[in-house]
Amino acid sequence: MDFSHLHTHLHVKSGFSYGYGVATPEELVVAASRMGYEALAITDRDGLYGVPRFLRASEDAGISPIVGAEVSMEGGSHVVLLAESMTGYRSLCRLITSYRTYRMGSGLSALQRRNPVCPLKTLLEHTEGLICLTGAIPFGFLARRILTSESRKRVRAEMALLREAFGVDRLYAELTDDGTAGSRRRMRVVETFAGECGVPTLAAHEVTYLSPTDHRLHEVLVAATNLTALPGPGYRPTDRLYLAPPERMHKIFADRPEALSNTAEVTERCAGR
Repeated sequence: MDFSHLHTHLHVKSGFSYGYGVATPEELVVAASRMGYEALAITDRDGLYGVPRFLRASEDAGISPIVGAEVSMEGGSHVVLLAESMTGYRSLCRLITSYRTYRMGSGLSALQRRNPVCPLKTLLEHTEGLICLTGAIPFGFLARRILTSESRKRVRAEMALLREAFGVDRLYAELTDDGTAGSRRRMRVVETFAGECGVPTLAAHEVTYLSPTDHRLHEVLVAATNLTALPGPGYRPTDRLYLAPPERMHKIFADRPEALSNTAEVTERCAGR
């Protein structure tokens, strides 16, 4: 199938991202199909629990599935990994198993066990067959580092390690616009820094719920899971983390055709097999 003329959501969390995602895999697939999408990724946080249901729903709806995961990294950041092949799926399974069992039994609190963290070194050891996106703005691996006071020199060194491990054609700087104040400026900062590091950009959208009206439920889940009052940790005053239609995505990235083209290319590589 040719995906070159279409957009695809490559960063999507379902209800299997416990305490964060709202919609079931089936609901996401049905909604995507009705919007005219021909492919869809599921990238739940630190797990692949929803994949069997996602694959069945995709087959029923005639949508090409892309399997991946949002991997939590040190410092409260994340990357998104997409399986390019069965080899990539096996790498992803091994990676998640590795860091979820890391330091098991070493006196971690219940909250720490519920929120595993993947060391960069572990990520670099499990890259075969995987495409890496640097994470959504502002909490992704790249964005979180360069939008804070972290040393630019150190971030460049980390990006060089990722580029060496994944290769020049399997690492992309993820660009997202969450609709909060300053989001377009933050996207330009990430885009500029990625260019300095020789990393191509990719147009994405962090999907956590089906429609804007679901954002309150998402906020309640985050707070409840973390045993805090509203708003929970990482709160953003936005209702834009929804499954946006293709027209909306093309409007957001109308001035970034290369990033849109890279999204189509990655879709082709992961779903067009």
